[in-house]
Amino acid sequence: MTKPSFPQATAETIACLVAIFHRHRDYGAFYERHTVKLRGFAGIWRFCLLAAHAFSEAEGTVLLPDDYNWIVAVDAFVNALICCKKLPSDKELRALAKRAIRS
Repeated sequence: MTKPSFPQATAETIACLVAIFHRHRDYGAFYERHTVKLRGFAGIWRFCLLAAHAFSEAEGTVLLPDDYNWIVAVDAFVNALICCKKLPSDKELRALAKRAIRS
């Protein structure tokens, strides 16, 4: 994963994603799968920042549906992230975000 320019990710996206992510019913399983590679809890937070950046970036590159619901899209994105068996690359994060935004 590359380092993003965090100011590009909105504070609202970061806050929303982190809240949904850490309260997700399957967060524990994600933590167990990825904590070693991410180097613990702080690494999970950094991953959330990268994910929020990818979401914000993807949101600016797609035509938003007329019935776009931002919170539903962030929630769908978190659900996709939690299910990842391996940590997604930046490109994969953006693809997951676009899929969540379009759904």
